[in-house]
Amino acid sequence: MIKILINKNEIYVIKNGEKKAIDKNILDFNINEKIDNFINKFESQEINSIGIKDIYTYDGIEVYNFARGTIYNKVSDLIYKFLLIEAIVKTYSNEEIKILTNDLAYKYIAEETFNISCEKLVENVENRNSKGNKFKKIIRIVNGFLYLVMYKLRKTKKDNILFMTHCSDINSIKIEDRNINYDCQFGEVLSTFKKEKNVFRIQYLNNDSVLEKSNNIGRDLFPFENFIILKKTLYKIKLDNNKINDKLYLLKDFDLYIHGYNLYNFLNEFLFSSLKDIFDSYIYEIYSYKKFLKLLRIDKIICTDEADRARCLIFSGNKLNIPTYAIQHGIISEASVSYFIPSDAKVYIPKKTFVWGEEFKEKLIKGTKVYDGNNTLVVGQTRTDYLYKKIHNLNLENSKSEKIKILYATQYIESLAKEATEFLFSTLSSFEKEYEIIVKLHPSDTLFEMYDEMVKRYNIKNIKISKNIDIYDAIMWSDVVVSAHSTVNLEAAILNKPSICLLLKNYWDQGNFVKNNISRGAKNKDELLNLLNDLKWEINYKYIKRNFYKIDGLVSERIKKIINND
Repeated sequence: MIKILINKNEIYVIKNGEKKAIDKNILDFNINEKIDNFINKFESQEINSIGIKDIYTYDGIEVYNFARGTIYNKVSDLIYKFLLIEAIVKTYSNEEIKILTNDLAYKYIAEETFNISCEKLVENVENRNSKGNKFKKIIRIVNGFLYLVMYKLRKTKKDNILFMTHCSDINSIKIEDRNINYDCQFGEVLSTFKKEKNVFRIQYLNNDSVLEKSNNIGRDLFPFENFIILKKTLYKIKLDNNKINDKLYLLKDFDLYIHGYNLYNFLNEFLFSSLKDIFDSYIYEIYSYKKFLKLLRIDKIICTDEADRARCLIFSGNKLNIPTYAIQHGIISEASVSYFIPSDAKVYIPKKTFVWGEEFKEKLIKGTKVYDGNNTLVVGQTRTDYLYKKIHNLNLENSKSEKIKILYATQYIESLAKEATEFLFSTLSSFEKEYEIIVKLHPSDTLFEMYDEMVKRYNIKNIKISKNIDIYDAIMWSDVVVSAHSTVNLEAAILNKPSICLLLKNYWDQGNFVKNNISRGAKNKDELLNLLNDLKWEINYKYIKRNFYKIDGLVSERIKKIINND
């Protein structure tokens, strides 16, 4: 008998008392493509002329458009888990297998689909939410309601503009001798409007690790937690059953087969059975936003990203005839669940979406039924306004060093971060040249223990791990930028720095940086070593222009002018 240990993203085989990591080559090379194809098939089906966007509506509202990001990510995770167990069964077909896991999805697949016995792991559960953080959250909530009261008492004839922001987007940058804290998604749009308009700022707290960032650009904010309190109390509504059109029962008739297995029961157990509650939650949020926007007498709304909760805000604003705007949040690709909704109704998207360049505008227009040349405007990337000021008349030449200086930009998805970091660190452990490395953590990355463990395991030297380092200082310091698909690669290209994309099975060049000759790609240790040993290649600057439009320090000014003229 062999035992397969699956603990979070650690997968080992235990045989004859020996424990070793499972070779990820047991998974098909195109596993990510298989998952995308499954979801595309799922979303394109119709039963009795009822498609996925019509599967659950309330008063004509296609609720799937709001929940798509949540559903997409959940289905992707579940299909990956199915394919992994299937691959294990095929690989060890001549062995008796026992699965050791606490993950109920893995347990279900093993027992119900492949008749494999499972055993529960015993592990210590730590409570990471310290009393200090709880106290800070309480103070944050109290201050948020005080901010709301003071906002309502303010008497002025200025326009009221609501910004929906994320705590994790607060960054710092050093320009000359000044340290500036700013929202990297809004750039100077937020700071300039605060001087000219009545700004009401909602702030979403991504996780406790960014709590310290919360007040770095001022305490005038309304935590999203406070809105949820209003949603569940003062704004709570009773849904009208006559307005609900529930066709969720049709999901059992959808073609949910993969490799000859019907996954309906599996998906129903871990997703479909809770869809009504998920959809109803979005309905409550939409109607709560309507009341909240009326309370604040909001004249205009601007946010970043357009999925889930931001879409609820946008939809509510559109229904109240409030002008709505959104700024591109990150790389837009075919996998961007924020944008590619199945609807053809423009009420679900902003009146105007500001994108970084023509490349992304074309993707939205070609890939959806709702974006067009009128509601999708090319302005550039707001973050580059600060970059423009920083590098203006600045010598970007590196100080001479015999060590290769590597900047590694992480992602917050655990499976992605683990595989990419293991790939890079295992390669560096056999790299013959001397190096220094800065690990720039993604704003939402909380995997501190994982990085510390890998540093020790692979004996990584001369390393600094930071979440708050000025990313542009780090790029200018570096000789090469390494990531799976971070926008830092694009910013490196702007600064004439080579970059490397780690090509992973489940995250293969998702930003198309390798395809478009912005970065070089490495799919194995030998390729990565070769690239690190020879950091000389040309960058496709035509692509940079198509993706960033103009880097002239005036992106925020262009956005502000359009909003003011509406």
